[in-house]
Amino acid sequence: MNKLILKYGGLPGMSFRNSMGTAMHLRLVVPFLAVTLCFSACKRDKAEQPEEISAQEAQKDGSVSAFVTNGVSVASATAYSTASGSTTIGSIDINENLRIGSVSGSRTSVTYHTTGADKTGWVASSAVKLTSWMWPVEAVRTTQDFNNYSTSRNGYHLAIDMTSLLDNDNISATFGGTIKYAGYSSGNGNHVIIEHTNGSGAKLYSLYCHMISFGTGISTGNSIAKGAKIGVMGCTGSCTGKHLHFALYKTNYSTNPYGYTSSGGTLISRTDNKIVMDYSTHYNPEYVIRNNGATP
Repeated sequence: MNKLILKYGGLPGMSFRNSMGTAMHLRLVVPFLAVTLCFSACKRDKAEQPEEISAQEAQKDGSVSAFVTNGVSVASATAYSTASGSTTIGSIDINENLRIGSVSGSRTSVTYHTTGADKTGWVASSAVKLTSWMWPVEAVRTTQDFNNYSTSRNGYHLAIDMTSLLDNDNISATFGGTIKYAGYSSGNGNHVIIEHTNGSGAKLYSLYCHMISFGTGISTGNSIAKGAKIGVMGCTGSCTGKHLHFALYKTNYSTNPYGYTSSGGTLISRTDNKIVMDYSTHYNPEYVIRNNGATP
């Protein structure tokens, strides 16, 4: 089963981006498609190898392009039903691309895409959680998850690799901050590192790799707003197909960050949402976004 992740905008109080750069995010769930980001290395212990991309990365559901989404739920799996809630229609899982509709009392209408037809139902409004951080790609399809073990790399993936189900190759800043690096390396290709400050005042760094080109004004030292265009998805550097390698970590240890635990440094500890290396701690981007910049 795959999972689908969306970036939405345009609904007051839910998910939107206005001319001042303000954006909110939402996230619900349905068994669907998936997206993954991919990290490449800098000072590797072994020779550079292409990033691993799932065969699904090249596939595209042609009918999904007509589906306009505006929300992503970060709630746990939840049932959707008729407006009254009396009849259950099905189940929505986390990471589903959704169109958020009207709110009636404690119920919120949602529509999600399925092959052949879109489905509309109602869910408990409490299942919908707003987030101040956003996914960098619209209609995310994960091609490699955080903490995924690579046999060929003999290590764990320190990021998420993803493409867009809507065939939208634009990449946006997950949150506002300062561009610490914008340039090229043999591993990460054209990539950008942004320094953010979360709600607790802690510094976090987001990494966007393999872009074919940079957005306007993307250069080291410049400020950037959440949702601003960073660049266009591509396959520059060490990669095997067009995708975005997206990572979030604690310390800006290099302008060419590692992609796997085996790429360099020493693995200290590892959990589902956090991998601690001797040079920095890497976080599952999905966890950070779902929790408004908080880290596990």
